[in-house]
Amino acid sequence: MAKAGDSLHGNWDQIAVTTASCCSFEALKGDRCVQLDWEGTKLSLQQASALLTTAIRRLDHPLTISDTVGLTAARQRWAAMAQDSALDACSLVSQAEAEAIIGTPLSSPPDHGTAPGGVSPQVCSYRTPIPGMPNRNYEYSIEVHAWNNGREQFASYQFVIN
Repeated sequence: MAKAGDSLHGNWDQIAVTTASCCSFEALKGDRCVQLDWEGTKLSLQQASALLTTAIRRLDHPLTISDTVGLTAARQRWAAMAQDSALDACSLVSQAEAEAIIGTPLSSPPDHGTAPGGVSPQVCSYRTPIPGMPNRNYEYSIEVHAWNNGREQFASYQFVIN
């Protein structure tokens, strides 16, 4: 939970606390929105920031478009990003990077959720064991909500962190 005077630093353009959540950030980079949810874990704000920064670092940066300059390239980029089936949230933060940031080995390799209905390449879950609780895990999830048009979704969140 953030305290007065806390500051976060990362490679995002804007960051917001997800509505009605203590432990979930929405970060906007260009026109893309990425969420990190670490509710119920012992992750610090600095560790959460590092996970989110690592994920965003892997996103391609959008083109700067002035009038029609670069419009053809932007349309090609838009078409490529629209192919959601080719996008994989687990490619944003590797198991080794997650373990180094979280400070403990994962219980299992990162995955895309569990069935029924929870499997998606836009979600990646990282789990670490809860000490003294066999078969129980802390779960950290990175979800890419929008590979484009992220500004619209990001704007729907009320609690902006500057």
